[in-house]
Amino acid sequence: MKNVLICGAGFMGKTHAAAYQKLGIARVAGLIEENEESGKSFCAKFECKPYSSLAHAFTGGEIDIVDVCLPTFLHEQFALEALAAGKHVLLEKPMTLTLESAKRIVSAAKASKQAFMMGQVLRFWPEYVKAKQLLDSGALGKVTLVSAYRLAQHPNWSPWFADAGKSGGGLYDLMMHDVDYVNHLFGPAKTVYAVGQKSPHGAWNDVTASFEFSSGANAVVESQFNMSGGYPFSMGLRVMGDVGTVEFKFSAGFNLEDRDSAVNSFVLYANGHDPSAVEIEHPDGYEEELKYFVDCVEKGIKPSTVTPDSSLDTMRMIDAVHRSLESKEKIIL
Repeated sequence: MKNVLICGAGFMGKTHAAAYQKLGIARVAGLIEENEESGKSFCAKFECKPYSSLAHAFTGGEIDIVDVCLPTFLHEQFALEALAAGKHVLLEKPMTLTLESAKRIVSAAKASKQAFMMGQVLRFWPEYVKAKQLLDSGALGKVTLVSAYRLAQHPNWSPWFADAGKSGGGLYDLMMHDVDYVNHLFGPAKTVYAVGQKSPHGAWNDVTASFEFSSGANAVVESQFNMSGGYPFSMGLRVMGDVGTVEFKFSAGFNLEDRDSAVNSFVLYANGHDPSAVEIEHPDGYEEELKYFVDCVEKGIKPSTVTPDSSLDTMRMIDAVHRSLESKEKIIL
């Protein structure tokens, strides 16, 4: 069983640690967390050791996998150091905050003999997996339009989220999910045009972007990080073809903490047939993602569901959205 070092004891670090523990696929062996109180609580719960740095954690030689769940501005530093030390790396989205930084990470990942994967969980979320299967099988016919949205109250986990220079705001932290998913469906976009509102702190938190793809399909992606108090975390997907349309709607508690009680529907509308609810097994998307990554590590293969090149294409698309927002112009990728 592989030993995992979790970097960051926040919401995502705890989510990953709980998944490893529940599935029994890897042992949470250590934690890096600068907040002493959070670190102590985490280590007590998951029975792991606290470390002050990657160098400190690597001294004993027991760490196989580094799972980076730190604030975005720290991603490049930790990913590059872990890869240079010969560790397998799972890096939570967003990869980083600039295209140049992303290119450095991808270059190091491709040069490494170890497994590297971005934590793009929608590629493992059961309804999104099923929607792609329906599209790929031809069940929807020629797909012309995809609509995806992700709506949330602003995270209150830590003050760094409000700092655009550290989080990238909703554009990088929230819209990244759906931009990566439409990239997963169609490959990188040809063009993008985006509109939105910038926060007083300089973050693009409320964004709508329209993409064109070489296949002829279009996608409209909406991301809102300033929903009114009490508004539940909501996400949705509609994939429309000339034979059928599939639609997914999901609404949970404040920023996804309470997934078990979420309102969840997945319906197929096919020409000549009554609308039908599609049966979906409900494994946890995060668990499926980590199970896949650990399996790749165990088999000595590099992940193919999320590759470094595909993740870089997603970063290029996000960068183009950012440039369109700033310039108020359509961007050709």
